[in-house]
Amino acid sequence: MGKIERQLTDSDCAVWAIKAICFQAGVSVPPANTIRRHIDLEDGGTSIRGVRDALSEFGVSAQPVQGPSDAIDQAPLPAIALIRVAGTLLHYVVVLEANRNRVKYLDPGIGGVAVEVSSSQFADVFTGSLILCERKPDYVAVDFGQEIDANRFLVGAVAHESNAATALCIGEVFQLALLLIGILMLKNFFSSSSLGTPNFWYLGGIAICAVLYLWIGKLHHLIKADVKSRALLSLFNFSTSLIEQHEFDPKKGLRQASSRCVGAVTSVADSLTNLISFPGNTASLLLYLGLMAWFDLYAAGYATLLGVALTVYCVWFSSASRRSHREVLRVRDRNEAGLAFLMANVEPESKVVTDMPWSQLAYCDAVAKSDNFTSLDGTVSASVGRANLIAGLLIGGLQHTTLGMGHTMAVFFMLSIYTSIIVRWSKRVASIPECRFHVRRLLDFLSDFTSDSLQYSVVRNANPKSRVGAPSITTLSVPESSGNELTVEAGGVL
Repeated sequence: MGKIERQLTDSDCAVWAIKAICFQAGVSVPPANTIRRHIDLEDGGTSIRGVRDALSEFGVSAQPVQGPSDAIDQAPLPAIALIRVAGTLLHYVVVLEANRNRVKYLDPGIGGVAVEVSSSQFADVFTGSLILCERKPDYVAVDFGQEIDANRFLVGAVAHESNAATALCIGEVFQLALLLIGILMLKNFFSSSSLGTPNFWYLGGIAICAVLYLWIGKLHHLIKADVKSRALLSLFNFSTSLIEQHEFDPKKGLRQASSRCVGAVTSVADSLTNLISFPGNTASLLLYLGLMAWFDLYAAGYATLLGVALTVYCVWFSSASRRSHREVLRVRDRNEAGLAFLMANVEPESKVVTDMPWSQLAYCDAVAKSDNFTSLDGTVSASVGRANLIAGLLIGGLQHTTLGMGHTMAVFFMLSIYTSIIVRWSKRVASIPECRFHVRRLLDFLSDFTSDSLQYSVVRNANPKSRVGAPSITTLSVPESSGNELTVEAGGVL
């Protein structure tokens, strides 16, 4: 394993170090949340004993030893080393290779490929504590299933942010151009020569239907957003009340719980903010119709075909949304079962609220995030629709000019290139696992939120901890305390 994932929080270095060691030892690599539930947290950090016991749970025999840095090359590698960063912070790294001159290790504080430094540089930060690791001879492979870590999905989504912004900006630039042109051309739709003609009533009917469709869709979205915002706001108020009542451990989970709830409410607020742009969208639609009137029935017929195509797309996307909705329902059922299990194994003094409808609130959160995905996809699709509309209008206009077919095909080719670019970007944006990210986030919602904030303790099977004999290295010794007095409180970057 030449790479390591970057830790998400200051106290997560032990988690990613354990994942790297499990991979190197040839055992099943557990999900990050599974590791967090097995390590012992002391004041927000992980002790050496906690790392040793967690590795034992996952099929790796671990032995903490003490010795100088120049003896690392004699130890069986890879191993977990405890270093000191920023002067005082303790930090776990995974040493892969070591010799008299160089030390190569994976640093979860940096992430990515291994770091190689001189032996003297490593000696300056090495605390002398090393955790030797090897696979247990009686190890049996375990299927941990698919890892569920919401932050990893978010990192993947951010990578597409620039593409989405570029695609939407191009679409908006073309929309502004249509506004400027449409202002000059809309007068033809209401001119004395056009009033009362069949073309006038035909385009007027299209305008009325389009406006009604927009209003009905936005009104439906407004009602759903209002209901969800009130549900999510109640979740935020609930967490705030727990904080005020000092039901939370002041050192664990406060910022995480608050930011999670605030983010959920903010996402719904963003959806409501999108409604502000509705008058502008309606005006744009009327200007599009003005352009249709300018180019007469040919463009109007093209717009009708475009409307049919968009209707087919909406039906397809509605079906996909229903499938996503059913998945959210399944997640809600799993949450209810998980909540029942947790509450059955929670210590009595930790039962703060047992009748809180966690599953329903989490379900509302998932639906809200799914709607955000729908809005994103719909916005990009609108950009594609605008590009097609521009192509149709210009081609229709060229039919009424003296330009030859060559010029017409050239313009059509240029607009097709623009449309293909928008479509390509829209596919990349649609590949963002936004919906999956928020649905899977629910799977660790209870375990993450409850463990950090309500401090539950799940009754686990008391498997005997295996102790490994001291290695046959003369320069390394096993300390009497086995390193239990050391606790890594925060991670850092070397």
